[in-house]
Amino acid sequence: MANKPPGYGSRRPNRDGDPTPLSENNFRYVDQIERWRQEYERYTAVEENLTALSKLSYDPVDYAPLLVQVPWKERQVPDFSFLVEEARVTTESKFFIPIMTKLAGLVLSIIILVLSSNTTFLWVPGAFSVVLMLCLFWEIQQRQNAIESALQDAQKQVEIRTEQERQLIENEKKQHESAETERVALVEKLIAGDIAAVFLRIDNVLSRIGLPFPVDVHIDIFENVPLIQILLPPKTVIPLQTCSLLPSGRVKHTDKETRTVNKQYIELC
Repeated sequence: MANKPPGYGSRRPNRDGDPTPLSENNFRYVDQIERWRQEYERYTAVEENLTALSKLSYDPVDYAPLLVQVPWKERQVPDFSFLVEEARVTTESKFFIPIMTKLAGLVLSIIILVLSSNTTFLWVPGAFSVVLMLCLFWEIQQRQNAIESALQDAQKQVEIRTEQERQLIENEKKQHESAETERVALVEKLIAGDIAAVFLRIDNVLSRIGLPFPVDVHIDIFENVPLIQILLPPKTVIPLQTCSLLPSGRVKHTDKETRTVNKQYIELC
C-alpha cells in the first residue's frame, strides 16, 4: 500500500527520530533564503566598490570661481490671511444649528398662534413666541460677538506667524552669508597654501571615498608639499569567487581566474 505524503502541519522524524512539524521546516527554509540573499548582496557590494575604484580619476579644480559668494535667494513670506476666513467660517458654523432651531420654533409658534381658534389659550403660543424671539436675538448677539472675537484672535495669529516667518528668513539669510564667508575664506587659504586648510581638504576628499575594507592613510608635509602614504590591505581582501542569485533563491559561487584577482588588486594599488 502506497504511503500518502504528509500534509501541511504533519510531522516528519528529524535526525534524532523525533517528529518535527513541517511548518518549522518551512520557517527554516525561508530563513535560509534570507541568509543567501544577504550573502549575495555582500558579494555584490564588494565587487561594485572594486569596480568603482578601478575608475577613479583626478580632474584639476579651478578655485577661481569658488571665490565668488553665492547670492542669497530670499523666499517670500507666506500669506496667512486665510486664517481669518477660517476663523469666521468655523465660528459661524457653531451657531448655525442653535439659531436655525430657535427660528424654526418661532415660525411654528407664530403659525399656531395664527391658526388657533381657541382664544383662551392664545397667550401660550404668544408667550412662547416672545421667549423664542428674545432667545433668537440673544443668540444672534452672541454669534456676532464670537465672530468679532475670533477675527481679532485670528488677526493676531496672522501677525505673529508672519513675524516668525520673517525672523526665520532673516536667520536663514545670516546663516547662508556666514557659510559663504567661511567657504570663500577656506578657498583663499587653499590658494595661499595654508597647511591646515590643505589637511582639511584632503581629509574631506578621502572621507567621501567608499572602500569595502579599512585603509590606513598617513599624511605628512615636506617643504609645503603634502606627502600621502596609503597602506593597502593584503591581497586577501579581493574575493576569490563571484556570487550570483539563482531563481530558486540559492546562491551560486564561481571561482575567479587568477588573472582577474591579480588585475583587481593591481587596479586597487
